[in-house]
Amino acid sequence: MDGYLKFSDGEVSLGGVTVPGILSSLSIGSEVIFDEPKEEGKPGTTKLPMGWEDSDFSLSLVLVSDENGTCYDKLKKLVAVFKGTNDKKNPKVFTIANHHISAWGIDHAVFKRLQSSEDNKTDTIKATLSFTEHNPPIQNQAQPPKDGGASGKAENKTPGTTAKEPELSLKINVGR
Repeated sequence: MDGYLKFSDGEVSLGGVTVPGILSSLSIGSEVIFDEPKEEGKPGTTKLPMGWEDSDFSLSLVLVSDENGTCYDKLKKLVAVFKGTNDKKNPKVFTIANHHISAWGIDHAVFKRLQSSEDNKTDTIKATLSFTEHNPPIQNQAQPPKDGGASGKAENKTPGTTAKEPELSLKINVGR
């Protein structure tokens, strides 16, 4: 993983870097996955609940122009964080350090979307940072046959599992 996501007194930190802006909201959601098999000779479909989609959450930040820079300078910094990659040139995966997000059982997330908007009345930009839950893939590791493969018989293999430990974090503190 590529660091922590956290809040600290209304600030958002991604991978140890405090992102510019004032936190205005955090929202989280998920949905049930349905299988909808068609049965011949019957109208419509039957919905069978099969599990849950990965959860998504969004943070809304207000970027203001002040002595630390313009709202556009701050947006450039957010875009750079969004487009940042890990050592394999993939989008970063963050470990969660926030009570609200953790209550949903989310341990890791990917920064999947950044949107911004402005109006003609204020010198501010509203930025929405969207994340999706990330469950690291479990990799099967084939074990070599005990007899070196000489028997030619089918084997009963018990695959092992591995998952990488997080490297970055996403920390969010709503000032409580």
